[in-house]
Amino acid sequence: MLSEAHRWRSRCLVEQLIARVRAEYLESPDLALTKQQIRRHWVLDASACDTIVDALVASGFLQQRADHSFVRRVMRV
Repeated sequence: MLSEAHRWRSRCLVEQLIARVRAEYLESPDLALTKQQIRRHWVLDASACDTIVDALVASGFLQQRADHSFVRRVMRV
């Protein structure tokens, strides 16, 4: 059973990783990476990658293309 402190540290780590991935996509607007490429680029295991990508897709920041790559969603006004 995980302690509350361990769960808190895990949440903080996930939030930091989400921020890093988001920052890189903001710095490189044409960035298009598959989950496998995301895993290699940020040295993530499959579970962490899924959690981070799912959070960024759910927030509307990333979207998945037909070629299975993830790109920054363009906000139209």
